Amino acid sequence: MSSKLWKSKLAVVTGASVGIGAEIALRLANAGITVIGLARRSELIDDLNKQVHSDGAQIHSYRCDMAKEENIAEAFKWIGEHFGGISILICNAGILKANFIVESSNADLKELYDINAYATTLCLREGIKLMRNGKVDKGHIIVLN
Repeated sequence: MSSKLWKSKLAVVTGASVGIGAEIALRLANAGITVIGLARRSELIDDLNKQVHSDGAQIHSYRCDMAKEENIAEAFKWIGEHFGGISILICNAGILKANFIVESSNADLKELYDINAYATTLCLREGIKLMRNGKVDKGHIIVLN
């Protein structure tokens, strides 16, 4: 990544507390991009921020439970109020339960759908609004699931 191109950009990463989301957030921040990490365990994102070595970039945490619509709305409202428009949205949050089709209850399947599909769609809607409101020239959206 060219650090000059991305220096003033803002990225939002869902599921940024562990695994792939944490690695993406860290790599973006170390490339000079300011990152907002959304996750239930925001304290893990705060710990991750200690590994950022790029001048001026950091990872901000915001506690957001993707199973709760109001959390998603509040998170993106907070981002808009404190940071304005975003340039990058990475929807990474998701769950998977072992043998989920065969052995899962209806409630487990609904939870899987609500977080992996519905919450991702809500994040896409709110993220695109922030891209438009911030008059971003070229926005980038990546969905992992």
